[in-house]
Amino acid sequence: TDIMQPKGAMYYSKGWVLDLSDEEKLAKRKLDRFNGLGYVDSKKAYYGIYASGPLRMFLPYQGPLKPREGDDATDWFQSVVFCEVNEKRIYGSCKADKHIAHTIGGVNATLVEMIDSPGTLYYGKKLCLYAQVPTKAKLTSKGTLLGENGTNATSIGIGLAVDVIVKDMHIMKKELACSLSHVIWEQTMPTAT
Repeated sequence: TDIMQPKGAMYYSKGWVLDLSDEEKLAKRKLDRFNGLGYVDSKKAYYGIYASGPLRMFLPYQGPLKPREGDDATDWFQSVVFCEVNEKRIYGSCKADKHIAHTIGGVNATLVEMIDSPGTLYYGKKLCLYAQVPTKAKLTSKGTLLGENGTNATSIGIGLAVDVIVKDMHIMKKELACSLSHVIWEQTMPTAT
C-alpha cells in the first residue's frame, strides 16, 4: 500500500499500519512539486488502535556468543526502548506509558518509564519509553515465531520476541492512535559461572 494514500479505520482494525500522519502527508504533497527538496522522510511509523491487536517484533541477538532458544533473556538483553513518532498530537491521543502494554520475551514488562534525555523530546513531549527486560523473559528463535519446527527454526536466529499492544479501549480512532517509530535494544553478555 502506498504510504501517501489515506487509510481509514478498516486498515487499523486489521493490525498496526505503516503510515504518516495526515499533517505529514500534507507537507510532503506541498514539497512534491519541488521534487521533495531533498527532504528525508523521518516521520514514518507504525500506528495502532485498540482494535489493531498486537504488533509483534523479533529483536535478534547480535554478538560473538551464540544464545540458545529458552535461555534467560536477561543474560543476553538488558533493555528495550520504544519511541513514538515526533509529531503534534491532539488532546486524548495515545500516551505510551499509559495506553500501551509491552510483552518482552513472553512476559509483561512492568519496569517501564518515559525518558526525558536530550533528543527524546518533541515540543516538550516525551517520545521514548525505556523498558527493562523482565527477569522471567526467555529467548526464542525467529523460526519459532514464524511457525517453523526443528533445527531450521533455530538456524534463522535467536533473539527476543516483543509484542506491543494498545490496552486502552478508548483509543479507537485513527486520530488518537498510538505510534511506534523506533525500537532500540541493549544487549549484554552472560557472566561466567
